[in-house]
Amino acid sequence: MKSLNIKIFISPLFLFSLGTFASASPYLYTHLSFFNSYPMYETSYAWIYVYITGITSFAFGASLIGLRFRYTLKDFNISPTNRIVKACFLSLNIILILLIYQSLTLYGGIPLLLLAAGELNANEINELQGASGGILGLLLLLTFAAIAFTPILNANGKIHLTLKTMFYALLFFSMIFTGKRQILFYAFFYLISFYIMYYKVTFNLDAFRRIARLIPIGLLIIVVIFWMIAVMRTGTNGGIFYPIAHYFSLPFINNIHMLNLTGLMHTRHFLSIFEIAVPTLFRHLYDLDVVVTQPQLEMTISGGLYGRVFWAYGILGVSLYCLLLGIVLQTIYRLAHRYKFFLFIYPFNVWPLLMVSTYDHFVNAMMYLIPMTLLLIMRLFYTGFQKL
Repeated sequence: MKSLNIKIFISPLFLFSLGTFASASPYLYTHLSFFNSYPMYETSYAWIYVYITGITSFAFGASLIGLRFRYTLKDFNISPTNRIVKACFLSLNIILILLIYQSLTLYGGIPLLLLAAGELNANEINELQGASGGILGLLLLLTFAAIAFTPILNANGKIHLTLKTMFYALLFFSMIFTGKRQILFYAFFYLISFYIMYYKVTFNLDAFRRIARLIPIGLLIIVVIFWMIAVMRTGTNGGIFYPIAHYFSLPFINNIHMLNLTGLMHTRHFLSIFEIAVPTLFRHLYDLDVVVTQPQLEMTISGGLYGRVFWAYGILGVSLYCLLLGIVLQTIYRLAHRYKFFLFIYPFNVWPLLMVSTYDHFVNAMMYLIPMTLLLIMRLFYTGFQKL
C-alpha cells in the first residue's frame, strides 16, 4: 500500500467534507418516524447553501496553506525513556482510579447500569455532571491524556502485556461508564489516524498493518455499544443503525427550524460563538449566562458547527469561520509531518472534523481547547521549553 493511497482519508478537507455530508444526510431519510414527533418541523432545502458555503470556504482556507508538500523523513521514536513511560503509566492509573471512584460516589453507582435499570435517565445524568464540581471534567481531561499516551505505551516493550491490558481496560471503562458515547469514537479515530500518520512519516508499514487489522472489529464493537446505549437512553429499538440516523437528525431538525424562522442573512451578539468555550465549572463560579441560545425543537442538542455559527453570524459568518478553520487545521496537518508533538495533536482533530454535524468541538473548552493546551504545556515541560 502506498502512502498516496491513504493520505487523503486523514486530510482535513476530506474529513470536513465527510462531516458535512453526515450533516446533510438526513435529507435522504426525512420520511422516518422521528421527524413526525416535531409538529413545527418543515424541511427546507435552502440550508444546502450553508453546507456548500462551509465546504467551499474550508477548501479555500486549506489551499492557502498548500494541499501538496514533501514529507520530512525523521527518526520519529514515539516512546520516551523507560523511566518517563513508567512514571506516566503509574500516575495515569492511580489518578484514573481515584477519579472514577469519586465519580461512582457522586452517581451512587455506575451510570450506565443505573440508566439500564431505569434508576436514572439521561437528563438526570447530565444534571449530576453539571453539579459535580469539576470532578467529571478532570476525568474527561485525564481520559484525553490517557488516549494520547496509548501509542507511547504500545511502543514500549518494558511494561508487561498484562499491565498494559489492565490499563486499556481501565481506560475503556472510564470512557463508557457514564453512557457518553462520543468519547469512544474520539479514541477510536485518534488511534487509527495516529498510526496512519506514523506510517506516512516513517514509512513503517508494520505500524499501519497492526492497526488496520483492528479497524473493522473496533468499529463494529463501537457501533454495537452506541446502539445499546441508545436503546437504554430512549427505550426504543429501531435497528442497529437507527440510533445513528436519529443522532444526525436531531441537530438537522434544529437547524432547519432556525432557518425557517430567520432566513439566511442575519447576525446575533458578537460573543455568541464563544458560549460553549466557557467550562461549566467557570460558569457556576462566576455566574455566567449563555450569550445566546439557538431556537430548538429538540432540546437535548444544538445545531452542530454549522448551526451554532450560522445562528451567531449568518451565512457570511459560516464562510469566514470555515475559512479560518481550514487554514488552522491544514497548518496542524502539515506540522504533523515535521514535528513529533503535532503527530500526537492532529489525530485529536479527526473526530471533531467528522462530527461537524452535531458538535462544534473547536470552540469547546473541555472537548478540545483545554486538552490541546494541556498537552502543549506537558510537552514544553518535558523538553525544558526548548522545542515542541
